[in-house]
Amino acid sequence: MLVAVLTYAVGLAPVPAHLVPREVRGVYLTGWVAGDAARRADLYALVRRSGMNAVVIDVKDSSGNEFDQSPAVEAAHDAGLYAIARIVSFENGALAAERPDLAFQLDGRVWLGESGLPWVDPRKEATRAALIALAMKAVRMGFDEVQLDYVRFPTGRGAERLDRGDQASRVAAIDVFLREMRAALPDRIRLSADLFGLTTTAVDDMNIGQDLAAVAKVVDVVSPMMYPSHYAPNSYGFPDPDLAPRGVILAGLADALVKVDGRATQLRPWLQAFSLRHLYGRAQVQAQIDAASERGVKSYLLWDPANRYDMLR
Repeated sequence: MLVAVLTYAVGLAPVPAHLVPREVRGVYLTGWVAGDAARRADLYALVRRSGMNAVVIDVKDSSGNEFDQSPAVEAAHDAGLYAIARIVSFENGALAAERPDLAFQLDGRVWLGESGLPWVDPRKEATRAALIALAMKAVRMGFDEVQLDYVRFPTGRGAERLDRGDQASRVAAIDVFLREMRAALPDRIRLSADLFGLTTTAVDDMNIGQDLAAVAKVVDVVSPMMYPSHYAPNSYGFPDPDLAPRGVILAGLADALVKVDGRATQLRPWLQAFSLRHLYGRAQVQAQIDAASERGVKSYLLWDPANRYDMLR
């Protein structure tokens, strides 16, 4: 059973009736699923039955869709759940269509990344201002936390030809954005950032501006996306990391803890709750949760892009 003991910290409540969990354990909901009252209610009940206490809900997704999630947030609070607003940041087709001058260009045209969508430049003030305005909308919807995803420079075919600056300038650009976002948000709203899983161990910015140690100095929580299926063969010594969920999490979090000076409470990894090359069920998910707990990391989020979470039922 995926059972967690819920502990609460008083004094950080965005609404009087809602207390912020000290240890956050939750699942991801797409904007479309969160907007479907029946599916939303089913998943909220599943979260509670599984001993978890939080939901991450798209306010802006990878395709550029934006959602008014006020009803979903109200329902989450009614169910006693902590509500986190996910905002896909710099992969941003909507903003690029409105302001092509903010998008990365190649050969005189807006460049498209590996998913076929354009990216906007973190170094441009108008880019950052648009995302901050969206985050403030999420605050007005009643969310307890803003979570920034795709907080990085682009990757994909031809990305090496883009003007992405050097490592120092990329890391600095992400730092500026996060600091501006933190300054704009009310103090009661937590700020978190999703990073590539390998940032826990990488000694550079992976050519995308993500430096876990630097990000941790600005945000409240760092969420490395530690899906074992996404690690290259022989990562951490595992020929097929997808078959070693416990080992991958143990190794990655050991490195991450060094980068956050041992502050385990600042880490909230995304764990794999979907199958890619190998079947993932309750045992594989629990292995990741247990491994994180062995490292003293008690908070986690489960990712299933289809929002089924069959292993919890």
